[in-house]
Amino acid sequence: PDGQPTLLAPERAQAANLRATGILSGVQRLFAHHMVQTFGCDYSTAGVTLEAATAKLRAFLELRTADGPRHDTYLLFYSGHTHPRTGTWALAGTFSWRRNGKYLNVARDPQASMRRRSGTLDIYAWKDPQEYEAEYQCIASNEHGSAYSHKIMLRLSRPPLWPNEILEPVVVSVGLPLVLTCDPPPGPPKPETYWMSSCSFARPFSWPIQTAFPTMQPVRQDRRVSTGVNGDLYFANVLFNDSQTDYCCNARLPHKNSIQQKRPVVVKVITTRTVSEAAPTWLSPTKSSTSILGLQGEELLLECIAAGVSLLQSEYLWRCVFVDRPTPHVTWTKDGERLTVKPGMRIKNFNKMIHIAKASFDDIGEYVCAAANKIGYTERTITVRVKAAPFWLEKPVDLVLAPEEDGRLVCRSDGIPRPTIHWFLNGESLETAIPHPSRHVSGDTLSFRSVTMENTGVYQCNASNEFGYLMANAFVNTSPEVSFRSEHLWRCVFSDRPTPHVTWTKDGERLTVKPGMRIKNFNKMIHIAKASFDDIGEYVCAAANKIGYTERTITVRVKAAPFWLEKPVDLVLAPEEDGRLVCRSDGIPRPTIHWFLNGESLENATPRILRPQEDHLKVVEGSRTLLESKFGQGNLEGGRYRTHSNGTLEIKQTRVEDTGTYLCIVTNIAGRDESQIKIEPTLFVSKPQNLKVIRGSDVTFECAVKSDLSTPVTTTWLKNKKPLTLNWRISLVESNLVITSVNSADDGDYTCSIKTEMDEKSASARLMVMDRPNPPTDLQLSDPYERTVRLSWVPGDNNHSPVTEYLVQYDEDDWLPGKWRNLSTYPGTLNSVILQLNPYTYYEFRVVAVNGIGPSRPSRVSARLQTGGAPPDVIPRNIRGVGTWRNNMEISWEPLTYREWNGPHLKYLVWWKRKDSREEWKNATTKWLRYYIYDADTFTPYEIKVQAANDFGLGPESPVIIGYSGEDRPLTAPLNLRVSDIESTQVTVHWDPVARTNIMGEFKEYKVYFWRDSSQLKWLSVSRAMKSKAIPTVDPDYSGVLDGLFPYSNYKMHIVVANNRFDGPPSNTIQFSTPEGVPSVPKSFRIQQRHLDTIYVDWDLPAEPNGIITGYTLQYQTGKQLPSLCLQA
Repeated sequence: PDGQPTLLAPERAQAANLRATGILSGVQRLFAHHMVQTFGCDYSTAGVTLEAATAKLRAFLELRTADGPRHDTYLLFYSGHTHPRTGTWALAGTFSWRRNGKYLNVARDPQASMRRRSGTLDIYAWKDPQEYEAEYQCIASNEHGSAYSHKIMLRLSRPPLWPNEILEPVVVSVGLPLVLTCDPPPGPPKPETYWMSSCSFARPFSWPIQTAFPTMQPVRQDRRVSTGVNGDLYFANVLFNDSQTDYCCNARLPHKNSIQQKRPVVVKVITTRTVSEAAPTWLSPTKSSTSILGLQGEELLLECIAAGVSLLQSEYLWRCVFVDRPTPHVTWTKDGERLTVKPGMRIKNFNKMIHIAKASFDDIGEYVCAAANKIGYTERTITVRVKAAPFWLEKPVDLVLAPEEDGRLVCRSDGIPRPTIHWFLNGESLETAIPHPSRHVSGDTLSFRSVTMENTGVYQCNASNEFGYLMANAFVNTSPEVSFRSEHLWRCVFSDRPTPHVTWTKDGERLTVKPGMRIKNFNKMIHIAKASFDDIGEYVCAAANKIGYTERTITVRVKAAPFWLEKPVDLVLAPEEDGRLVCRSDGIPRPTIHWFLNGESLENATPRILRPQEDHLKVVEGSRTLLESKFGQGNLEGGRYRTHSNGTLEIKQTRVEDTGTYLCIVTNIAGRDESQIKIEPTLFVSKPQNLKVIRGSDVTFECAVKSDLSTPVTTTWLKNKKPLTLNWRISLVESNLVITSVNSADDGDYTCSIKTEMDEKSASARLMVMDRPNPPTDLQLSDPYERTVRLSWVPGDNNHSPVTEYLVQYDEDDWLPGKWRNLSTYPGTLNSVILQLNPYTYYEFRVVAVNGIGPSRPSRVSARLQTGGAPPDVIPRNIRGVGTWRNNMEISWEPLTYREWNGPHLKYLVWWKRKDSREEWKNATTKWLRYYIYDADTFTPYEIKVQAANDFGLGPESPVIIGYSGEDRPLTAPLNLRVSDIESTQVTVHWDPVARTNIMGEFKEYKVYFWRDSSQLKWLSVSRAMKSKAIPTVDPDYSGVLDGLFPYSNYKMHIVVANNRFDGPPSNTIQFSTPEGVPSVPKSFRIQQRHLDTIYVDWDLPAEPNGIITGYTLQYQTGKQLPSLCLQA
C-alpha cells in the first residue's frame, strides 16, 4: 500500500492472480454491456512498471476508428494500490538481475529470459552451460527504492569420472592392515561413495577361487572392515577370505541418481607368514592430534579407524586359519569425560564415527578416541572447533517516521568470526554515498535524526564473514502526524456533478463514530476534539455519483510524550550473575532510552576486546570493562551492557563496580521522563575451591558473603545436590565447611548456597580424595604356552591418582601355599601382559596396582594354571671327574632343582672320552647324581660333559670339563735329603725332586717324617713319637723349613712324595742335632720355712733343660723395688 517493493510468497501471488482475474472479467462484462470496444486487459502480480504503463497508454491513445478519425471517448480502468498522499498509482518498479556483481542484460542473452509479470529468470543453457556458473542476485526497483534478494550461487553438476586404468593386484600378508583408496572426483555435488564386491566377470589374472558368475554385493561393514569418510575401505586386519573377491568403489550423485564405478582391484592374501599379535595402531587419523573445523548447523563427522590383531585361538594346517582375531575396540571421551550422546548425535560405524547432524557450539571440545585390544592401548585426540556463518540476533524492521522524528535501524548479528556489517541504500553502499546530516552509521545501528522526506528509501543491511552472509531489506517511510490529545480536522472535498456522496472507512472497515468524534459538513469532514492512540490508522473517504467513483486515503499518526509501561525496580545481584533492569516505556514517536550509572553515561563505556586465552577479566578500579562476545570473538553486544529494543538494560556477569544508582531517561520530540533503580550486591567474599587431597587429610571449604547488614543471610551446604548431613567429622565453622579425616566416601561436589530475602546464590567446588587404587578385577588367563601366558585384568578406580605401575605376583605349587612372590612390574597404561614362566609348573596369580599414594590391596586370585612341559633349560652344576681307585673315575654333579625339571622323569646323560684322543664320545644315562667309569688307565685325563633330559627332550649340554681317573702309589722317593741352617728349634731341609711321571697321580705335596731320637743329656728321657710336616708349595731349589724342634736334641728324618691318595716310598734317613736353647721354667717353686729375717725356698729342675743348666736367677721384691739374686747350681 505504500508503494514499497515487496517480494510475494507463492501463495500470496496465487491469491493476487485470482483476484486480478476476477476484476478484469467484471470490467470486460461491463464494457460489453455498454457496447464499449475493449482495447486490451493486462495484469501483473509484480505490479505495472512505469515504462510498460506509458507504452500501453501511448498505443491506446493513438487508436482510431475504422474510418480514420480518433475516438470521441477513451475509458481507462485501473485497479491497484495508490499512494496515500498523492493518490497516484503505486506502479511496481522493474526487475533486474546481477551476475557476479555486474548487470545482466537478459534481453541480449539467447539462452536466458525473464518471465512476464514477474522477475523470475529462466536459464536454458543449451550450449556452454559452464558459462552460467556464477553468483546471481535479483533487484526489484520502483520510485521509492530498490530491494535486493539474497545471492544465489549456480553451479553445474559434474558426474564423477575415474581414469580408465587397470589397477594392479594388492598383495598383503594375513593379519596386516589394509587400505583400499577410492579417491572419488570432488563434484559438485560431493558424491556418495560405497564399496561393492565381485564387481567384474573377468579378473586381471587367474585365481583358484574365481567363480564363473560372480554376484556384485555390498561389502559388509563391521568392526574389522569399514568405509571411511573419505571413501577409502579400511581393513583393521586381513583375513584369508578377503582374497575371495575383488573390490570396486562406486560414486552416486543423489540429485541425478547416476552411479559411476571405479575399476575393480583384486586383493591377494599371503598365508605363508606367521601371524604375530599387534597392539592397536591408527589408520585414520594418522597424526596423534588433529583439528576439525565445523560450521554451526552443518554436518560434522569425527572418525577414528584402528588396526591391530590379537589371537585368541589358532590352528595350523597348510595355511593359518584364525578362528578369532579381535579387532581393537574404539571408545570416545570428550574433555576428559565419557562422551554423552545428545540429541542430534549418533555413534555409527561400530563406534568408529561420531555423526553430528547439526554442529553447535556445545560440540566444541577435545574428543579422544581410544583403541584397545588385549595387546595394548592407544589413542588419538581430535580438537573440534565450530565456526558460524552470520545469524540474526535482531533484524532491521520497517520504520514509519514523522518529519523531524528520530529513529534507528538495528542490524544485530553474530557468528564466528564476528560478522562485518555494511549498510546500503537502494543497493548503493553508504560508505561511498554522499553523507547526509540526518543519517549516521555506528556499527550495527543506522540512526536517523530529524528525518525528512529525503530519508525515505529501502535500506539494506549486509552481515558477512568468511562462512556466509545475511541480507535484510528495511523500508523507511516518512509521513505527517498529529499531536496527542489535540484537536484535528480532516476534510474530504470533491467538486463534480452531480454532487458525489461521501463515505468514510478506517483500516478497511466502515468508520465507527466514537465519543469525541463528529462527522460534519455532509460527511465531508471528521472533527476529533482530542486525538488519542485509538485514532491512529488509515482513513479512506470515497466519493461516488452515477458517473463514477473515486477515493482518497489519509494516514493518521499521533505523537505523544513518553509514558511508562513498566518502571524499573531495585535489584540484589550476585557476582557473575546476569541482571536485567526493566525500563519499558512508550510514546509517539517511540522514545529514545539513555542509561546512566552514578551519573556516568553507559554509552561512554570503553569496550575491551579479550584474547581467547584470557580466563577472566581484571577490573581496574575507576574504569569500566566490557566483556567479549558470547562466542569469544570480540565486543559483540557493545560490552557487558546491552540495551534491548524494549528499553531493558542487560548487564552480563555482574561485578562489584556495577552496583549503584541507575537512571533511565526516555525522550522523544513530544517530551521526556526518567526513573531511578538501585543494584545492591550479594557478594561472595570467598568461594569454595576445588580440592584434591590425600585420604586422611583435613579439608576446609570456605564460603563467606558480603551483603546488606539489614538482610539476613542463610548458608546451607549440599553434597551432590542433596542436603549435607553433619556429624562428628563434618561440621560448620561459621559458614565454612570442615571435614576431618576425609575418605573416599567424601568424594563429590559440594555446594554452598547463600539465601537472602531477595536472592539465592550458590557456589560449588569438587573434593577429590586421592587414595590407593582399588585392586584390579576379573583376572583372565589366555594363550597358555610352555613358558608364557597372557594375563589380562580390568583396572580398578585410580582414586584420582594415576596408576603408575602394576605388580604381578605368583604362587607356585611348592607345598607352601600362600607364599606369594613378585614376578614383574608393568607400566600403569597396560592391562594385558605376557608373563614369563617356568614349564611344567602350577601357578596362581594376583595383581597389585600402584599409584603415587601407594599399592592397592591384591586382586582376587586368578584361576590355577599348569604350564606345558619343555626340555630342561638348565645345565647340571659343579661337574667333577675324580678317580676313587687306580683304574676308575667317578663323574658327579649337583642336581637340578624341582623348578628346573620342566617336565616329568628327569634323568642325566653323561658323556666322556680320553682327552686329546680321536676316539668317539661314550655316553650313559642315569637318574643318580654320579656315574663310574671302570678299566681306565691310571691318572688319565678325560673330557666330560653332562646334560639333563626329561620326557619332553634333552636340555643344553654343559661345557666340557677335564676329569682324571684314579691314582696309584708314587714309584720313587726323593733323593739326596740333607739339612742346613740348624738352629735350636728349626732346620732347613733340602732334597732332589721326584719326576712327575713317577708320582702316579696329581702332585699334592712333599711330606717330611721326623722324630726326636734322644736328648744330648744322657739322663733325660724323651718321647720318640714320629711327626710329619707337609710342604705343598715347592721352591725352585726344593727346600723347606722344619720348625717346632726341641733344643739340644738328636733327630732323625726321611721325606716322601704324595699324590691325592698315596705317599711314595721314603727317602734315605738322616740324623742331625740341635744346639742348646733357652731352658723351660722349673717344674715347681716352694717356700719351705719362714723366719723374721730369713726364708727357705726350693724348686725342681725344668721339664726341658734344653742344654746344660749353669745356674738359676731368684727374684724377690720389697715395696716398689725388685732386687734379684743369682744362684749358681
